[in-house]
Amino acid sequence: MNGLLKPLAIAGLLGSIFALACTDLADYDLWFHLSYGRELLKLGHFPDKEIFLLAAPDVPMTNPEWLFDLLAYALWALCGPGGIVVMKAAVFTGIFGVMLGGAVAERKNLVIALSVLFLAGLSWRVRFIERPEIIGLLAMSAAIHLLRTAATRRPGPLLLSLVAIQVVWVNCHASALILPFVAALYIYAGYALFRASKRWNAALPGALDLSGSKILLLVPPVLAAATFLNPFTYQIHAHFLAFQSTTVYKHTISELMPLKLFKPGEPLTYFLAAWAAGCVFSWRRLNLADLIAGVVFLLIARDALRFLPFFLVVAAPTAALGLSDAWARLSRTLAALRADSRWASLAGAGALVLIAAGMPLLSAHAMVRTYNAKPGFGVFPFKFPQGCVAYLKDNGIKANLLNTFHLGGYLEWAYFPDGRPLFDGRATQVREDLLTRLNLAEQDPAVWSPLSGEFAFDAAVLENPLMKSRHAFIEEAYYANWRNPAPPGWAMVYWDDTCIAFVKREAYPQVASRDEYFSAMPVQHEQIDVMSGHGAAGHHATAMMRAGQEKELLRNIDRNPSAVTPRIFLARILSERKEYAAAIRVLSEVEDRLLVPDANVIFGGGFFSLMGSLSLAENDVPRAVVSLERAVRSSPHNVDIAVALGDAYLRAGRTKDGERVLRGIANGPKLNLKAIQILRTHYRATGKEQDASNLDNRFESAMRLATGEAHFTTATNLYKARRYEEAIEEYKKSLGAHPASVPTKTNIGYLHYDLGRMDEAISWFNEALAIEPGWPEAHYGLGLAHEKKGEPAQALDHFQKYLKATPRGYYSKKAEDKLPGLKRAIEEAGR
Repeated sequence: MNGLLKPLAIAGLLGSIFALACTDLADYDLWFHLSYGRELLKLGHFPDKEIFLLAAPDVPMTNPEWLFDLLAYALWALCGPGGIVVMKAAVFTGIFGVMLGGAVAERKNLVIALSVLFLAGLSWRVRFIERPEIIGLLAMSAAIHLLRTAATRRPGPLLLSLVAIQVVWVNCHASALILPFVAALYIYAGYALFRASKRWNAALPGALDLSGSKILLLVPPVLAAATFLNPFTYQIHAHFLAFQSTTVYKHTISELMPLKLFKPGEPLTYFLAAWAAGCVFSWRRLNLADLIAGVVFLLIARDALRFLPFFLVVAAPTAALGLSDAWARLSRTLAALRADSRWASLAGAGALVLIAAGMPLLSAHAMVRTYNAKPGFGVFPFKFPQGCVAYLKDNGIKANLLNTFHLGGYLEWAYFPDGRPLFDGRATQVREDLLTRLNLAEQDPAVWSPLSGEFAFDAAVLENPLMKSRHAFIEEAYYANWRNPAPPGWAMVYWDDTCIAFVKREAYPQVASRDEYFSAMPVQHEQIDVMSGHGAAGHHATAMMRAGQEKELLRNIDRNPSAVTPRIFLARILSERKEYAAAIRVLSEVEDRLLVPDANVIFGGGFFSLMGSLSLAENDVPRAVVSLERAVRSSPHNVDIAVALGDAYLRAGRTKDGERVLRGIANGPKLNLKAIQILRTHYRATGKEQDASNLDNRFESAMRLATGEAHFTTATNLYKARRYEEAIEEYKKSLGAHPASVPTKTNIGYLHYDLGRMDEAISWFNEALAIEPGWPEAHYGLGLAHEKKGEPAQALDHFQKYLKATPRGYYSKKAEDKLPGLKRAIEEAGR
């Protein structure tokens, strides 16, 4: 590769890496680093005690990453979020530049080197994030490059350069501990190999001849000493001991060990994977530093399956090219062709130009398809509680916060000093027992009261459970007891796509009375009917509920004009009233916001599916097709969306596409009534009687299945509403379509248990076990029923069978708690 092709190809690679790293800020920990850098400049000294966390008021504050924090905050202050994005992109470009520089310096095959590094960049792109580790990655690449050239350079400048790298690195991230380790491996191993055999030195060009520069032997201990040039080093040990928690202490120390720093999924592990693939597997002339990089990677990537796709993409093809010397044969073939025809030479040059020019295009395409990797120079819009913080400040809520841990960093950045979060992800700052309680507080409102008394927080900011079902009590409140989603004494006063906020009523009575949500999250129409009853009174209650929900959804949209979730709920309410055009208008106001890939992943399936179905109802078929195609791309495994798309294709006259989509679903292993019905009707309308007749049997089976499922759903809703007799009748109707349904028989058994009919319950549980002998829920139900009847031996037997089948099941803890009492009852009965 000569002339302009070489710099063009190199520029293509480095430009691609830069583009891949130019993504919106999305890392939760970044906000703590920015907060610490800001406070460090404001204070003018290192803070002695923890200043951010409400749950760690007396813990000494140590932050060995302070230098990165200062750099990040300086860039933010000067350039905004774009400055940090550019820094991140420049660091990763520098890392790949150093790797490529090694290949160029040693005259390795540049085409293979470029290909390997580009594939490595595509595989690594999900970890191109704005964390302190990236400074360590750049430092490691520079250090390995210096070590590779140690035998040909004067030792004095090399030693000084490595010490400077180590000092910067150790003040940016604890992974600096690995540099003395790698340097010792390289220098001592190389020296030992050279002393053992000059023949080995010829085979491994990286082995060191230190006969004239034995000062290099001092490099590892000097680097180890330089590791202590961090202002926090001498505080760390006492800081950890202050926890009085052996588990946390051991956990923290183990995290600082070199091998632990390379956990699967960490950026440092991807770095070594890229280095190992680029150096060991593709470039033919190896030296000791290459081998060390590969060996260290194999030692630390214990969960190797996590990197199987990486090696399949990068290592396998490059190993085949590099180690078999296939490229050399290809080069000779091209040389022969070039001698015969200038056209072959021009074709080869053109191919290289296309490869070089195509790298940035391929990288952009890969980046667009990566979750949380939206190209940009701002802040990822759907992950941080920006609207919530603005609401708290606008309403004068200057309170300490209970929070979901990964929102803590942003709360420190945007809300401190008006209030402090309990936790921000730094496990080493919080006692282990408190970590457990904080975890439970996100799921169980009963845990809030003692925590609130201990830490005096008057507000809470938790992740929206509709984004991720983390907070079981909130989800249960919305979908089962949705009238009162807040714990006692608290009011839910804010919610959006990202989070939900609560305030203590007695602390903020005016905010609570003015802004509290009672029924913001709609449930399905049939669920409301079950909860509100039948007849005129039931319809009136349903209308009142819907009116209240609509009012509160409109309030949320007014407060958060770009919020997506409330618009989806409101559109569903409007569609129930057949106000399809109004529902489409509500969704259209934020449609452009969802056309970016990251938002598409979070909201796309439900949003565009609803938009498509509404457009079909309005007979806007072209718009329905576009929306449903987007929905399928966001939720490729959602069968209901695929059925709607097939229907839209048929209505749009795209008969082949519609038949293809619907046929694949109708003939699939799972019966889908709607797909079969649409396709069957279409075949008969177009004169394909034989195709329609072939679907008749599947249609009848699907009808029976759908009827049974409808009865099962109704029965389950009645069960939740404590209307047990009606639930039993609906479950029995479901059994008419599914006579061998084990879950249905089990649920009927539990209903009889709740009604106090132990014999009937035992009979139904036994029927379930006759079909599936190991069914654990039936064993648990039998345990309860026999215990209630005063038959401890039978109860003990079934509880033990339940625990054997599901040692970590939903009821395992309750079953285990019952065993001692049942054993005592059996012993007393035998006396």
